[in-house]
Amino acid sequence: MPLQADTVHYFNGDFIAQVRKPFILINTSRGPVVDLIALCDGIRSGKIAGACLDVFEQEPISRLRTDLRTALEELMNSPKVIVTPHIAGYTFEALYKMSKILLEKITRS
Repeated sequence: MPLQADTVHYFNGDFIAQVRKPFILINTSRGPVVDLIALCDGIRSGKIAGACLDVFEQEPISRLRTDLRTALEELMNSPKVIVTPHIAGYTFEALYKMSKILLEKITRS
């Protein structure tokens, strides 16, 4: 999902309330698409069965507001949540494609 004005906190408390069955959230797109506080509430309530986060509302996480840092720490300590350091795009295929494009640009110069 792209990050634009209408997708900031797209995944929020209202979104969670509309879902009927527990689900697993995977966010490898853009951090601000997910409201961390709502995600934390959803995990606590059981509306969200689990989450995988590769991106965060603010990066680096050292710049998170206090309330977001508290929510992220709670999520990171939950056995229902997997957190990775913004590496979802670093697959073999992605690295190969980036290298290929870079080589093409260099050889065109």
